[in-house]
Amino acid sequence: QGKIPLSVAIDILEQVAMAVDQAHRLGIVHRDLKPANIWLAPDGRGGYQVKVLDFGIAVFRESALAESRAAAEEKAEQIRITSATTAVAAPALTHAGAMIGTPAYMSPEQCSGNSVTSRSDIYSLGVIAYEMITGELPFSGNTFELIAKHVVAIPPCPARVPKAVAATVLAALAKQPENRPVSAMAFAGALRAQSEGATMVLRRAVALWSMRIGELTRLSLLAVAPGLVCLIIAVATIFIHSLPWIVSILMTVFSLLLFSVGGVILSGLVFIWTDHVRRSPFDVLSTAKTVQLLGQRLPKQPHTTALNLYWRGLRLVGSNMRASLRTPNADSALTFFALIESSCDVERAVADARQLTGVLQKSLRIIDAVIVAFVAPGLLVLPALAIWSHGAGMRIGDPVHTLTIAAVAVCIVFPIALPLLAPLPTLAKAILYFRARQARGEDVAFSPDVMRF
Repeated sequence: QGKIPLSVAIDILEQVAMAVDQAHRLGIVHRDLKPANIWLAPDGRGGYQVKVLDFGIAVFRESALAESRAAAEEKAEQIRITSATTAVAAPALTHAGAMIGTPAYMSPEQCSGNSVTSRSDIYSLGVIAYEMITGELPFSGNTFELIAKHVVAIPPCPARVPKAVAATVLAALAKQPENRPVSAMAFAGALRAQSEGATMVLRRAVALWSMRIGELTRLSLLAVAPGLVCLIIAVATIFIHSLPWIVSILMTVFSLLLFSVGGVILSGLVFIWTDHVRRSPFDVLSTAKTVQLLGQRLPKQPHTTALNLYWRGLRLVGSNMRASLRTPNADSALTFFALIESSCDVERAVADARQLTGVLQKSLRIIDAVIVAFVAPGLLVLPALAIWSHGAGMRIGDPVHTLTIAAVAVCIVFPIALPLLAPLPTLAKAILYFRARQARGEDVAFSPDVMRF
């Protein structure tokens, strides 16, 4: 059908990779992946439900390995002879007794008659991906020319696609199996991570947030409530003229410190919650259980509760600062999430953050900019309006004044909006983090049964 939009192509490839990865886990190599063996069924929501067909060749070849070596070599020779006459006439079909695979999509080791592993299927996936995003195959010609090109020729770089996506596809087309992605899901994860910008990731985070807003709001309230209460008290003291200014200033500074610790705690809680949801999407994780799971990642602090969460959070802040200073070129969110996963092992977190930072684009930095754009004004405008009202000699209860109304409105809206919206940036970053892990082939627990981010 020619070139397919990148977002649609990656969605299809991701589903194909899930099926192929599951087969690889069962010890099955497909050996004949091609568009004709990928069935697309409209899902009624504007997308497709993908099914991978024709595993018969894979099963047959696995059983053939049990035969004697002499008989297998004789049969392979017959297959090679037969393929020279049949593959040219119908190169897009797989016939009984024909070469194992379709020449246009075969890996170099298949073309050379060598033994194949799961990475042979990854090469075929790379050919399919190349064809979907460019509208043409990486190599063309008759059967013999295709086989020779798959073995020795370098595929041209895909045109009119993002450079990072093109590099990922070309990595799957590496001649040596060990140079290809380690798994089908790692290939699909790398494509997804390199193709989607911050806007799409935020949209996915909003979709997940809207479905589980109750759970996330409870986590947010637990983390930011102390800072909010302190900030509201600080603003209220500004309107009380009998109190010295130093009281308001100290309360404001203390509230900002609480917000800093609360933000770190919230990031940890949302990360733990996201990890659980992606593994068990239909299992509701209570707030208390989330706090306990976070406490298990803190060294020597397994019995963390909501009452001592902030004291434990201070230690987490200290570990995060040490890890961040060791990784100035790594993204702060990746460093923090790696620290949580490593149970606050700073050395391991530093190494993981350096490796993962190169997988993603600038999406995380854009999300950081979104946080500053939306959260910082609220933290600054709230005290500023109150100070302005104080300087103008106005108090709550004075005749209606535009500035007073604005100050009261912000005092009411900000404490309501912050707990609701605070989990969104961390949720988006956590999605990117797990994609980076998956792209590196480290997400071994991923299975087709969990929610696909």
